[in-house]
Amino acid sequence: MSDQKQNPFDTPDFEYKPSIGGIIRGDDRVSLPDAVANSYADIDSLRKRLSQLKVYIQNLIKDLEKELNKKSLVITQLSKDSQLREANESTWPSNAESGPPSLVSYGYYKILTAVDSVGARYIRRRFEDASRGITGDATLDLLQLVQITNDEAKLISQFLDQYVGNVDDSSEFRVLELLQDWTETAIINVSFIKKFFLQKDSTANLPSSEIAALDTVSARQSQALFHFKMNSLNEEIVSHLLVLRRNFSDYAETFYDTFLGPAVKMRLQGTRTLYPMTGILGSELLQAKGSAETHLTMLLADQLRRNKTYDEKTKAVIQLINMRDTYRGYIHQLSNKGKIIQNGDPGTLVSGTVEHNIIKNAQKNLDLKPASLKPDHAQLSGVVDNLAHPQYLLKSGGKITGNIDADSGVKIAGVDLPNHAHTGFDGSSKIDGSNIAEGTLRHNAVDSSSSADAPIKLKIVNELERSHSDSVSSYDIKIAWDANEEEGTTFEVWKAVLE
Repeated sequence: MSDQKQNPFDTPDFEYKPSIGGIIRGDDRVSLPDAVANSYADIDSLRKRLSQLKVYIQNLIKDLEKELNKKSLVITQLSKDSQLREANESTWPSNAESGPPSLVSYGYYKILTAVDSVGARYIRRRFEDASRGITGDATLDLLQLVQITNDEAKLISQFLDQYVGNVDDSSEFRVLELLQDWTETAIINVSFIKKFFLQKDSTANLPSSEIAALDTVSARQSQALFHFKMNSLNEEIVSHLLVLRRNFSDYAETFYDTFLGPAVKMRLQGTRTLYPMTGILGSELLQAKGSAETHLTMLLADQLRRNKTYDEKTKAVIQLINMRDTYRGYIHQLSNKGKIIQNGDPGTLVSGTVEHNIIKNAQKNLDLKPASLKPDHAQLSGVVDNLAHPQYLLKSGGKITGNIDADSGVKIAGVDLPNHAHTGFDGSSKIDGSNIAEGTLRHNAVDSSSSADAPIKLKIVNELERSHSDSVSSYDIKIAWDANEEEGTTFEVWKAVLE
């Protein structure tokens, strides 16, 4: 009889619901001793499996990067690459021993991760587009999946060291179970990624009979169709990778250190050690304990969601990569009859040869000049906090405590501030006469020496009689006139009873 604890997830009729009080089966809350017996939480086993996962990941990263180092993005002298050439020249350090490279190798792409400039980001994006394009393969996307998994594995190890104690509380059991589930899923996914990478060239082919039946025009049209499908799949792949990176790289540390870790710590050092009390104090303590446990339960549910997101998105990316690589293979097959794929065209990858070695030497210049490399501002923590930059005025509003000057022609909300005069022609609105307080105008602000010309050609545009009784009627009359005054002159119309 084996002493190994059975994973309750293996029970067909068991539905896991996160709870700090123990495993829940139906409506019955299991007591702490039973929770210990039924739990498969094992921190030693988790640490061991995380160590194994990290070894798998590091070995796979070496294999993937070795493959990526075989090809580079060519920077041509054609007009299509003018922006790439400009970005390359502006990004390369002016004090480097050699000029900017004519190829973007993976090593150069990797170094540019630390360069905070528009040019560096553009070069990286072009390299990624080429890697996902017709002359690329699955390697870069697979590497990103593995790196995201590696980031999460490191954070889990740090979390265990910092927040998990003697594993004698049901909250620790539930957290460990969820982390063990993620780790086992990650090991399976990394193993599958490695297998997929080793078989990446084994894609499906179009039947030779179908290719033989195509003429040049049909072959080119088919290539264009498959290229369009590749682009659509790439958009989905990038979207899924963005979700994974956001959840397991960019903000994962915040989840563990700001939310889950403190919640477990509060449970272990606070709420579970509260002594029973009566009266108002006892009621308040009981309420605080309930709120803390509810908060931890919500975080456990969030961790369960994160586990599901990781597995679903990872599998989705691999599936999409497989479909994209199939279409890429079709395009290459059709090149014999359709459009020939020319290595060296803008946006294509070429094999790294002698010039690739020159680039590797040039990269040493970047390595030797760390002052030219600045961390990407978006990768810093806390930048979204409104208090991170107290010297800045927020878009959402704030208080300006000093004087601000503006150059002539600079507009805010459409108004030229230095020159605005409420004339209506500088972006500002005219001041309505009704808004001027009586007696506040300076005498010289009103020209009283001349009077306005009387209106001419007074005419009735239309009139409408309204009968109220046999002897009483009223009239709605619209009148118009011409005037020799400037546009914007206001006339007052007086009504008088005619005898």
